[in-house]
Amino acid sequence: MTTKQLFTGLVTTSLVLTPVMVPVLALAEDNNSSTTPSSFQQIREEYRQKVEEIRSNIKDTKEDRHDDLKNATNTDDRLKIRDEARLKIRDLREQRIGALADKFVARFTAALARESRFITRIQFILDQRATSSNPVTNASQIETKLGEAKTMIDSTQVLVNNLPNQISLIVASSTASTTVPAQFKAVHEAVSTIIQDIKDIHVKLVEAIKLI
Repeated sequence: MTTKQLFTGLVTTSLVLTPVMVPVLALAEDNNSSTTPSSFQQIREEYRQKVEEIRSNIKDTKEDRHDDLKNATNTDDRLKIRDEARLKIRDLREQRIGALADKFVARFTAALARESRFITRIQFILDQRATSSNPVTNASQIETKLGEAKTMIDSTQVLVNNLPNQISLIVASSTASTTVPAQFKAVHEAVSTIIQDIKDIHVKLVEAIKLI
């Protein structure tokens, strides 16, 4: 399996999960950030720029290879030119795979950070009401849910942080066609789990708010 096929497979994973990913990540959007662009938009734009840069470098490498081959005077030189270009293109495509892994991590980390801020806001309400004439009667239940949500955020962040390692394993095993499908499945399942976890965290926090 080539690095180009690997990248295509990972993009397909992203696209397959997008109908689920978009509304789930949107749950964690910070509606108070009207003066600055959404971090999700920034992540998407940075990823687009990085991929465009890599794509341009691949195109330039192919054009340079074509020109060098035309100017080569013997077979050994031609083989050397092809090998050097092949290795450079492979490296660039691996960078593109890495950029996609970074995009996954950045988006999920941003979503979890927003959920953490959601917890902070709820806790602030509880603390304020606790010293007022109108304390929250279900405070202990709410704090239990907040504690559970914090634990879920921590465990989900571990899964997020491990995504680049899982994707790196696919790249490292790109010549072992029998193991790559299983690794793709592992990445797909990990991303699906993270998305579901973020959704579950948000649902738990919504339940906490309803108790206020």
